[in-house]
Amino acid sequence: LDLAHNELEEALKVKWNLNPAKNVILFIGDGMGPNTVTAARIYKGGESHRLVFEKFPHMGFLKTYSANKMVPDSACTATAMFSGVKVNQDTVGVDATVQHRDCEASLQAETRLQSLAALALDANKSAGFVTTMRVTHATPSPLYAHSASRSWECEASLPNHSPCKDIARQLVED
Repeated sequence: LDLAHNELEEALKVKWNLNPAKNVILFIGDGMGPNTVTAARIYKGGESHRLVFEKFPHMGFLKTYSANKMVPDSACTATAMFSGVKVNQDTVGVDATVQHRDCEASLQAETRLQSLAALALDANKSAGFVTTMRVTHATPSPLYAHSASRSWECEASLPNHSPCKDIARQLVED
């Protein structure tokens, strides 16, 4: 009870900054749900221990599912986080009218979603990302790519004679 009381007192002391945001930083723990966080907390210091990020003044959890499946993958959840639109499993940066591996549909301008990074750049702001995963992976790629398959990371993974650009090429060229 003392722990809960102390945490509440600490939370009530936070002075809210009501000024316009100067920067926005998203930390995404891909696959890091409540069970994983709890296990890390207990491992690090016991049930009442708080991990560093749990001390941030603002934190949120996101529960999502894809447009066509109950259990989502990183591609559709990252696309939803970065664009605000639920999409189909295994697709990156394209709306739910694009089915998995439908290259032609993913080339249509109206299916391509705008990410937070694109919105920032359009507003003459800076945007970037840091990742411990490869840059073409399903979690960071919806920031810049539009693909009917999260697995089309390089040219060798595309279907033969495909008019689609692979995810790596989109990062460099688009």
